Amino acid sequence: MNIKNNEKINITSIIEIEVQRLTSKYDKEFFDCNDLIGVLGVGRDNVRSLMRSENFPTIIIGNRKVVSILSFIIWQIEKDNLTYGSRRVNM
Repeated sequence: MNIKNNEKINITSIIEIEVQRLTSKYDKEFFDCNDLIGVLGVGRDNVRSLMRSENFPTIIIGNRKVVSILSFIIWQIEKDNLTYGSRRVNM
């Protein structure tokens, strides 16, 4: 992605586009453990650990833990924000 220094990123638009992309790609609005394995490219044990963590936005539907695609994307952005802090990241 090419972003000039004076261009501002509209985070709301990015979230909206990414939600639409993932919803269309997977034809669902919630991810379960198996979906996250594919999306994140990590193993089942790591995904299950993530889904049990306090900071991950899972909800329980019946006997299943799932995460809405919107909540998942917001979680990723917030996590990246904490990781990079105020450091400038060149894209």
